[in-house]
Amino acid sequence: MQIGNLYGNPAATATSLSGNNLPLQSTGNSSNSNSTIRNPSADTVTLSPQAQTISELDRNGIPKHLAIPQWITGYMHESTDLSLNIDKVMAEGKAYQEFSEKFLDDGKLTNQEQRQMEVYRRTQMSFNDISIEMDNFRQSNRYELNELSSIRNTYYQQVLSESGIESSDEYVDKVIDAPGHNVEMHKRFDELMRSNSRAVELMNQLGINPPKVS
Repeated sequence: MQIGNLYGNPAATATSLSGNNLPLQSTGNSSNSNSTIRNPSADTVTLSPQAQTISELDRNGIPKHLAIPQWITGYMHESTDLSLNIDKVMAEGKAYQEFSEKFLDDGKLTNQEQRQMEVYRRTQMSFNDISIEMDNFRQSNRYELNELSSIRNTYYQQVLSESGIESSDEYVDKVIDAPGHNVEMHKRFDELMRSNSRAVELMNQLGINPPKVS
């Protein structure tokens, strides 16, 4: 019985949190901390009254039913983290707009002013450049990312089932709130991923190197 989706595909969308439907999505942050992360690409999320209470939020203010174990991101590429550096990207965009406005007040843009704006864009917007690089990577490797996402989700569902997790409440209790986000589940998931030659091939091709599970 499938109770969640774990996709590295940016187009995947979480839609609801009712019954045993547990939409889960990871971003690609490969940090090894035990924090949880949210689904940055969800268009619509309908929460139960229980999920709206403070007790149902993780320390980042994210509904626990939408959170995922941090270790799962080690099997994803960072380009699938749509929230990566988003605050810095937005700050750079705002600063560039403010910088350019002083040249556009009179409705004219001289060649010198245009060169100044180009220099600013080239030298002061490094996080925007990284964002563009990540977008290009997603586009160039979309088929490989989607294939790996499918494999990853299949094994994630398998370990959830093997762990006897059949509801959202059990998911929060046995995974998100568990020490290390359920170390045994991590070990089993890692075993499945590394035993799949195609998954290993895709991760190598995409430059994904999951840390060893101790």
